[in-house]
Amino acid sequence: MIDRVVLPRSPGRLTRALLAMAVALGPACARLATDTALRADVLEKPRKATVSVGERIAVDGRRTALRVDAETWTEKRCAEELRQNARGWLRTSTRAVGHSLAAEWLFGGVLTAAGVGLTAAVALHTPEADEAPAAQTSRYLATGAVGVVGVALLVAATVQTASLGVSERDLGVKELVKRVRETACGRSPRPHEALRLTLCDGKQLEAISDAAGRAVFALPEDVDDRIASEGSDRAILEARFDPRSQRVLHLAVAVTDAGR
Repeated sequence: MIDRVVLPRSPGRLTRALLAMAVALGPACARLATDTALRADVLEKPRKATVSVGERIAVDGRRTALRVDAETWTEKRCAEELRQNARGWLRTSTRAVGHSLAAEWLFGGVLTAAGVGLTAAVALHTPEADEAPAAQTSRYLATGAVGVVGVALLVAATVQTASLGVSERDLGVKELVKRVRETACGRSPRPHEALRLTLCDGKQLEAISDAAGRAVFALPEDVDDRIASEGSDRAILEARFDPRSQRVLHLAVAVTDAGR
């Protein structure tokens, strides 16, 4: 039968030893991984709608003999959209990484048990006659600190365990919009538009469209020699201030047609 518990005479040494153990085991917190995904439950059949998506400058041209007849216009763009109402859900899946959660439970239990056991041992300890009055209090503080760390780990493990699994949050009803096709839906001539024609060898010709959006480029007399030298009949027609309007013309094909 144990009738006396012998603890170190120096409470500072005991405090450092117990707190070192708490610091060593305390960082054993669980690591959780969370994956999220969106899910939609459609509430109706798709509704078709045609909407305007803006305008752009368009150009085109054709070679005849030693000239290129070009035209430019403003092209309206429309898109066909499918719309339908759907209820959205945010699905969250949480899982522990490796054995980190089990380790948190283990270390929390070890520290809690150590704190309770050591506190009981301090309570059974009879202070020495020559010990400082605060020595016993220091022992209680040290063993209590170990128990507090253990309880904190157990509380954290409980909360994190409760958060594991799959949950869904209702995001409400939203309108889903999907654009399935974009087409031209109207055009009008662009008068006084600056146009540029770049030949296969880099030579650039410029012209201004008339009130009907038409323009004429006079080709060099040696254009066919240029095409033969470069091995390409490609020319780029564009509006000078909108490079997105570029269109590729094949000049050699037009020469063949014109020579028949």
